[in-house]
Amino acid sequence: MRHYLLICLVLIFFVTIAQPSATVTQDEVFTRTVAQMSLEEKVGQLFMAAFREENGKPVTAVTQTVKEEIQKYHLGGVILFRENFADIEQTVKLSSDLQQAAGASPLFIAVDQEGGRVNRFSFGTNLPGNMALGASGKDSNAYIAGSILGQELNSLGINLDLAPALDINSNQDNPVIGLRSFGADAKIVGAMGAKYIQGLHDYGVMSAIKHFPGHGDTSIDSHLGLPCVLADKSYLDAVELTPFRKNLFAADMVMAAHIAFPSLDNTTVISQKDGQPVFVPASLSYKILTELLRGNFGYDGVIITDALEMKAISDHFGPQQAVVQAIEAGADILLMPSDLPKAYTGVLEAIKSGVISEERLNQSVKRILRLKQQRIKRSGLSDSALMEAAHKIVGSKEHKDLENKLAAEAVTMLKNEESVLPLKEGKVVLFAPWQEILDGMREKAFLGMAQNHVQKFISFNYENVSELTVAQKAAIENTDYIILATYSSTLADRIPGKTPAASFAAALARYADKTGKKLIVMAIGTPYDILYLPEAKAYLAVYGANQANIHAGMTAIFGAVSPSGKLPVAIADKGQILYKIGSGLHY
Repeated sequence: MRHYLLICLVLIFFVTIAQPSATVTQDEVFTRTVAQMSLEEKVGQLFMAAFREENGKPVTAVTQTVKEEIQKYHLGGVILFRENFADIEQTVKLSSDLQQAAGASPLFIAVDQEGGRVNRFSFGTNLPGNMALGASGKDSNAYIAGSILGQELNSLGINLDLAPALDINSNQDNPVIGLRSFGADAKIVGAMGAKYIQGLHDYGVMSAIKHFPGHGDTSIDSHLGLPCVLADKSYLDAVELTPFRKNLFAADMVMAAHIAFPSLDNTTVISQKDGQPVFVPASLSYKILTELLRGNFGYDGVIITDALEMKAISDHFGPQQAVVQAIEAGADILLMPSDLPKAYTGVLEAIKSGVISEERLNQSVKRILRLKQQRIKRSGLSDSALMEAAHKIVGSKEHKDLENKLAAEAVTMLKNEESVLPLKEGKVVLFAPWQEILDGMREKAFLGMAQNHVQKFISFNYENVSELTVAQKAAIENTDYIILATYSSTLADRIPGKTPAASFAAALARYADKTGKKLIVMAIGTPYDILYLPEAKAYLAVYGANQANIHAGMTAIFGAVSPSGKLPVAIADKGQILYKIGSGLHY
């Protein structure tokens, strides 16, 4: 049936380039195109599937199974993950072969490439992450990040980035957003998001803003459960929804969150997990997607669900119920259903039985085809030419230099008692939660910054260790300064006794205080670790564990640059704000 799509896409092309006086409108052409498609083809356009493993091995090429599934289900899109990427040549070939397998109708080839914590590649430019960009205070840095991602993804054949996250990190105990947010100020998040999107667009990559209506005020990870935000409508309108309203008509898609918002939709359904009532999440809510997003906000673009295999959905809704309810709610693209065959069959049966009208299906298909026609440009170059071009772009020196610049401008110093920093001379012992972070700290410290001043370096990794060893205590007693890298992503990560890392960091801080040694903390996760490390003489936040973030932090510690970042979130303890947004010291 795909020959119908080929004929119709040719028709779309000629109408697009026709004289302004042409009587046939683009909308009429898309209506005709949809009318020519089979029901199976139309349903397939709604699905974006993942092919992560086959027979226990990562999928890095279009296998016969992958090709057959793309064609059998007439897939509209594919999402790729870290296991799908080996190197530049393989990725270019994979993208090219996926498009070839799809035939006449191009695929959305998507990836979650946010930078920072959410990075799908072992090669290329990682970037320091959204909170680091927010700490720099420069919208232009968000544009640089978006443009680097746009250039690299486009050169690899990836046309859709499921980014940026426009969530406001208003809950410092948020276990899933944290560093993925630009910060806690709605206007700053919106402005940063706009520049990021522009950067992607300038280099031919589509953007999906997420997670509507906002994932920043949750304390549950929707990958693991169904969060519920109890904030009232006025708060949501003034805060969480602000960045989305600003960017609705710039982004290409809006990703709906698997989060319940009772003040926006208090409808309940019976959970398939335990038979108890649960609030309907935004991704399955007609009131939120159709009445609020489409009706009140006037959005007529593509709505994509968050991954439907996540436990927030899979625990409470079956694979068929979830996709049918998402379409009824107003979603256009069904991302990663937990069972593709069942989900696809479920939609077909729902349409044939009249549960979903074919008119409703056609609305989504028209939006999808319209976006593909507008934004997907197929290259006429050979795979070898594409690979050669990608090699010049992906992970280029220019991009790596910019990555380091963005990370350096984010470093935020919240504390510097007794002017401990910058370090000039003495003995230093390094502690880090993972060996690779320790290696990065040590390497960057020796590269021209500390070798002329520090008499001796000793280093320890404290992964899965909760108490100081005899050797570690001896090293501390025989040093002048302690540099401790801490990482937290959840509340438990910074409560001593809950995790080994927090217990060790707290024990180290107490021992440093007891022995009169100066403790310098470099937070490589969220900046909230200062709450349980009051003994620290100096405290810097670098907002990430990437090499660029580590390099930036060590450069600041040894005085090669002065910290210039400003805290993009507030840090509070028991309701009292200890460090407000905009806090930050410098030398």
